[in-house]
Amino acid sequence: MTHFTVIGAGGFIGSRLVSALTARGEKVISPHRTQQDFTGEELGRVIYCAGLTGDFLQRPFDTVEAHVTLLANILKGAGFERLVYLSSTRVYDSLSCEAGGKQMSWSWIPICRAMSMICLRRWVRLSA
Repeated sequence: MTHFTVIGAGGFIGSRLVSALTARGEKVISPHRTQQDFTGEELGRVIYCAGLTGDFLQRPFDTVEAHVTLLANILKGAGFERLVYLSSTRVYDSLSCEAGGKQMSWSWIPICRAMSMICLRRWVRLSA
């Protein structure tokens, strides 16, 4: 039987996915947020919903770590049947906000998107 691995299972969406999959009788693995190395692991069907939302503007490097680096580690080191990537940062693409008394835009989000695409293209090349 194929199993599911939910990355970000402690969050709002991830916890509900785990509940729904478990209620359906599926085997679900929910790695702790501190687990960063998935080298050689068979993850089955991966649902990647880890990330930062509430304070990601103040923590840009943590945001890249959650949305790009961890995903890249999974793509290059783990085995999986399928991978679904969910990202709430795309919701904030065109928004701006006030932080520290200054008007700020989310201009670094395209960098995360570009890095994600680079990782995915590399994985497709490596798996072909």
